[in-house]
Amino acid sequence: MVLVLSQPDAGWNGPRGRVSRDLIATHVDDLRASTFFLCGPPPFMESLQGMLTSLAVRSECINRESFGYSRTMGGPAMEAAPPLQATVEFARSDKVCAVPPGKTLLEVAEAYGVDIPSGCRQGRCGTCVTKLLEGDVQMDTEDGLEASDKAEGYILMCVGRPRGDVKVDA
Repeated sequence: MVLVLSQPDAGWNGPRGRVSRDLIATHVDDLRASTFFLCGPPPFMESLQGMLTSLAVRSECINRESFGYSRTMGGPAMEAAPPLQATVEFARSDKVCAVPPGKTLLEVAEAYGVDIPSGCRQGRCGTCVTKLLEGDVQMDTEDGLEASDKAEGYILMCVGRPRGDVKVDA
């Protein structure tokens, strides 16, 4: 681990400034075997992702958790569309619930007492991953979802919004 301070006190003897491609290349011995953990606001994350990619770091070795959430899907077209009337069926909990406009599936689960483990509430950590059994769900972001899970029909409840009636394994 290397600590880099952008605005250190006068007594700081470590690296100063911002994380750079040179700093990474200098301090990491084996870029192909190392695991990187990125956490920060979106511009920082995109900058570091680019640096690591330029250093030939494999994407599966880069773990991301962001704060300063911004929607990566949806946008003005989605916001201008009239909200769909939808229900969610929680199969294992034997509950069918109306989904109020703008609410995520996690918010509906919490309102009706359906326990869904969750963490970041931004679609980044993957804690709320749940199998979609029927229907279609739009996710604001898919950062916390592995490609293999998505292919098997899993969704992120914290950023999942139904496009009509859905059934989930919860």
